[in-house]
Amino acid sequence: MTDSSASTPQFPVTSSLLKPPAPESGLACDPTAPGLWTYVARVLRIIDGDTLDVVVDLGLGHRAFPRLRLRGIDTPELYTRAGRQARNFVERALTDSPAVVISTSRTDTYGRYLADVKYLRHGASST
Repeated sequence: MTDSSASTPQFPVTSSLLKPPAPESGLACDPTAPGLWTYVARVLRIIDGDTLDVVVDLGLGHRAFPRLRLRGIDTPELYTRAGRQARNFVERALTDSPAVVISTSRTDTYGRYLADVKYLRHGASST
């Protein structure tokens, strides 16, 4: 009887493979952080310059329709000229983006998910 482990390549597992990325690595966030959720979503509606309605496909026929508040962004209200300009900027930026990537960890006092939203800029290549 032959030992099958002799023909199977063995890959050493070192503790360095299991460590989260170092802060100086340039990664925007630590994917191992507790409570961080990342999804691909499609923008349904732009409410104003810092609030979006999206649909998230959770798989197996389940979808979520959260309202997102852009984390770290506070735009003027829509009744002001600056507020309308902020919403128009977001509309132009996201109009041709078929999907966005959202990362969120909690809701604000109004039930909106505070989120980082990433999108592909116009004319940028996905490769």
